[in-house]
Amino acid sequence: MKRQKLLLVSHHWPVNSHHSKSSSYQRLAVYLTDKYQVEVLTAGQKTTVIKENNLTVFYLKTPKTNFMFEKRLSLAWQAKKMVDDYDIIHCLYSDVGYFFKKQDKVIMTEHDLPEINPSLWMKYKTIIQKPSLKKAGLIIAVSSNLKEIINQKYNQKVVYIPLGVDTKVFKPLKINQEAKLKLLQNQFKFICLSVGIHGVDSKVFQKIASQFPEIIFIVIGRSEKNNQHNNIYHPGVVSEEKLKEFYSLADFCFKPLRFATANNAILEAMAMGKATITNRIDGITDYLSEAQAYLADSNKDFDQLFQRAMKNKKELERKGNQARKRALEQFSWEVVAEKVSRVYQEGLKK
Repeated sequence: MKRQKLLLVSHHWPVNSHHSKSSSYQRLAVYLTDKYQVEVLTAGQKTTVIKENNLTVFYLKTPKTNFMFEKRLSLAWQAKKMVDDYDIIHCLYSDVGYFFKKQDKVIMTEHDLPEINPSLWMKYKTIIQKPSLKKAGLIIAVSSNLKEIINQKYNQKVVYIPLGVDTKVFKPLKINQEAKLKLLQNQFKFICLSVGIHGVDSKVFQKIASQFPEIIFIVIGRSEKNNQHNNIYHPGVVSEEKLKEFYSLADFCFKPLRFATANNAILEAMAMGKATITNRIDGITDYLSEAQAYLADSNKDFDQLFQRAMKNKKELERKGNQARKRALEQFSWEVVAEKVSRVYQEGLKK
């Protein structure tokens, strides 16, 4: 039987994204190729078509600037022109869905909203986000708090399907003891990894770092401004392989958050078999429970949660093992891609 032709539209792709090559939502494309003829439209330095494994990738030359959403709107306009050539069109981010009409029945995935993330950028982005969401045939929300807001304010055709993680790439690794000792420097007793910037409360992070001088805090994907602490280490931009090594060396992970939807770093830590200390807030609780993590009801709880993690090695290991188990069962891309596929077949018929 002939496979349906699927176009995925994304301004993020491994060659033009700040995400690591095997992380984030665009990784879904790889796991849909078993069922669909998958083609991708993304931004490039020149307009060309390249075969990448089982994917056909259309690179569209887009403006270098994005002050007025030039990149996103260029992709959105090109995608609109291609609508009749595909059985299914899925905008992996609503940013690139601006020119579609309701009758196009295009699927869009939403990852963040200004009602959750009050940053100036998110408020500005509503210029293209709000009309895109209202015109979508169906919306996939990557967290339940997103689903609720979209349903109330933007579009009633919305389903929750979690963000996925590549559990074949992000998996427990044997600890390099020599590398771990080098990081500890005969000065620290524990290694704590903190990856990513989205929603992170930097003031809380630095306060905790000051309270635990026996821990070296490795920070990747952001810079802690005005850092006065000698136990916060920034290795700079790292490769995916180096990132996985840091996960393997960490005793646990830490992410104090002001808000959350889905979170790549949380999922990566889970897949690597690491327990995370974070906030018990909407978005996080879709992915983590007490069985896999240390969840703070308020920032004041972090002190005792750190003490508990450091004093209970067996509990820490048990939570890490449960995190890996849950990642495999609920958030691996094989599982998530199957849920997305069911939406393709059923969602737009309603």
